Amino acid sequence: MKQFIVFGFDYYYPKGGLDDICGDFDTIEEAKQCADNKEVCHCGASVYVIDRDSWQEVYSRGGL
Repeated sequence: MKQFIVFGFDYYYPKGGLDDICGDFDTIEEAKQCADNKEVCHCGASVYVIDRDSWQEVYSRGGL
């Protein structure tokens, strides 16, 4: 698995856990591009990018 993992979901239909993964990427720029482009990534209303090395959220879009 690559360093940056994109999780995305709609609050009313989350799949849960690993089923919410939209993709994994080598760079933060690629992950952000996926997170910001709903037509390409199909992640849902809420998107979070996690750094796999630190397990910290490094970017988010949407949410409550």
